[in-house]
Amino acid sequence: MNNSLLASPVVSPIITNLLTPHTVALLRISLISLLQTLHPSKMSKMSSRTITRLAVVALVAGTLYYTGQYMFYTEPKVQRQCYFISGWSGCPHFGAAKRLGERLEREVANVKVHIIEVERPTWVESTRNRWKQEIPGAQNHNTSPFVWMGCDTKKATFIGGNDKLQSHVRVKFPQLFS
Repeated sequence: MNNSLLASPVVSPIITNLLTPHTVALLRISLISLLQTLHPSKMSKMSSRTITRLAVVALVAGTLYYTGQYMFYTEPKVQRQCYFISGWSGCPHFGAAKRLGERLEREVANVKVHIIEVERPTWVESTRNRWKQEIPGAQNHNTSPFVWMGCDTKKATFIGGNDKLQSHVRVKFPQLFS
């Protein structure tokens, strides 16, 4: 193979390592076969050197393409999911929802669970009423816990209490129950 082609500024040192005689021979055979299929009349006019150059260009182009794909690949952004579980300490339904929320956060990568735990008098006097006003869909819910999803409370989706949370998680994250 012609070393001046390898010394060309077009062919980088990384590509040079790929240009073994065996690789170029395989590329030439593939290229000859392709050219004979596509343009049999033009094939007879091409020199061996031209075919080798085309094979090298194909190798360089393919390598650059796949190297670029690798270097500039970005992971798709995974949307973080937020859950809020609010209730009073000592409430068994809140306790069950809290345990499920903690497990969900621990076992599912993109989930963040916020636990808001207050004493029962505070829950009855203020917290429950606050959520009824702030969370759309929570107006008719009266018991502990209040569960909603959404990282922005203005765009929150009310789920309900513990039973609704259990159902929601079983549907949305079945891998936790298999």
